[in-house]
Amino acid sequence: MTVIGVVGYLLATKSNLLPTKLSNKSIPSNFDTTSSQPTASSLDKGTLFDKLTANTWCNKDDISGKSMLAPTAKNYAFTKNGTYKWSHFSDYPEGSGQGNWNFEASGSDSGVIFLSSGDAWGFVIKSDRISLAGERLGKCEAITDSGNTYTADNLPRVNTSDLFNKLTAKKWKKTNDLDLFRLPTEIEFLKDGKYVANFNNGECSQAGLWSLREGQTHREEPVKDCDFRSKGENYSINSEVKLDGDLLVFESSLYAPTEYPSEQGLIWSDLRYSNKIVMKIKYKRPIKSGVSNVFDIELTNVSKENAVLKSLSISQTPYKRTNDGFTTDGEVKVLATENFQNIDLTSGQSRELTKNITFTGSGESELKINVNFEGKTQPYNGYESYVLKL
Repeated sequence: MTVIGVVGYLLATKSNLLPTKLSNKSIPSNFDTTSSQPTASSLDKGTLFDKLTANTWCNKDDISGKSMLAPTAKNYAFTKNGTYKWSHFSDYPEGSGQGNWNFEASGSDSGVIFLSSGDAWGFVIKSDRISLAGERLGKCEAITDSGNTYTADNLPRVNTSDLFNKLTAKKWKKTNDLDLFRLPTEIEFLKDGKYVANFNNGECSQAGLWSLREGQTHREEPVKDCDFRSKGENYSINSEVKLDGDLLVFESSLYAPTEYPSEQGLIWSDLRYSNKIVMKIKYKRPIKSGVSNVFDIELTNVSKENAVLKSLSISQTPYKRTNDGFTTDGEVKVLATENFQNIDLTSGQSRELTKNITFTGSGESELKINVNFEGKTQPYNGYESYVLKL
């Protein structure tokens, strides 16, 4: 299996307009997640250390009086003895963690917390509120006795994880021309818990907080319209992130180092069925209206059981943008089809084919790829949908 194949195998879910593995939530409009000072001093670090460790942080004010059944209570504590503890609990324990911590300040009110679990949480403190790894928390109980204590300068070192080191070692660029209305074409993860992203090939740029938490990135969108989904509001996105060789699975898309050849386009998907069939497509960038493009397609059975390939189709449908997203607005144009005549793929086996694809029109349209196949117990209508701008 190629490097791209391995990345495809690792992927759990690729998105449509709002990916199934991409969770998002609005940030309260009165809470600003931007730092007020771009650089940090030793005084800043000492002040932040005192703020972080003076009390626990929780969401009790946000859930108090809510009519919802069993809201999730969230509690976080960072103590001066160099240990941390967090928990999420509703009518059952939803998650928890504990260990050692350290941090670096990036400004008078912001920084990044490093945990012995390997996580790295960007944060901003505003008055009695903290934005931390996608959470919005307020001051809770005072921490009065934590045993042997340290200062900001002699807090025991916590090593950063290999994933954090690789994410922050280089800039990343998207490997295809799809879904540019919401995904960065380039992004840089900084070591201080902030990121810088360019959208639509440099038409728009933004910066904000980012965190690495339990194998996911949490990215704060500022009040800006680079990402269509934010609609001019603060926005938080979390998504699975994985590395394989020099390639990055980020927000359900594929990224490569900026030195990667720009003319080589790469698309992949698990067709919305994890661990079944993985699709990989190589093509020449950019995709242009009226110009034929060769799609080299590979379908690989990544499950443990046999899969029977039935058919493939590639289509294009005009899109109309609305306040709530997109809606198809025109005739579906079938660009290519393939009848596999019940090809039986054993575990790990691939089927390769080439299609000449010519897209037409201008503006935004839906590129949809359908792959019908059968597993051991049931048929699957696998598909992927992208937004393509011509």
